[in-house]
Amino acid sequence: IVHLDKHNPEIAAFSADGSSFEVYDLATFSQQYLPQYFKHSNWGSFVRQLNLYGFTSSRSRENADVQVWRHEYFHRDKKESVEKIKRTKRNKNASSQNDSNGINAGSNIA
Repeated sequence: IVHLDKHNPEIAAFSADGSSFEVYDLATFSQQYLPQYFKHSNWGSFVRQLNLYGFTSSRSRENADVQVWRHEYFHRDKKESVEKIKRTKRNKNASSQNDSNGINAGSNIA
């Protein structure tokens, strides 16, 4: 959270109320900032990680090119809440459960 406030606000910044962060320039954010904190500069990988930790995304009403990310425990003014963010558990058996429930990509329904 502290790092987001220190970077160029034309690339990414907290929303005015602090309840979300907004990415204005995906390419620059990916190339300049992701490698500082992750082992990659891949926007898609970053998005996947945000989703695994329960963040949700939307587009800015004012500018559809701006991605807005939210999490109930990620707030500019409540840094102590970040500890509550946990990685979601993936259900490894989701596809086999679908098969056992009669939902199968190869089945023909007539």
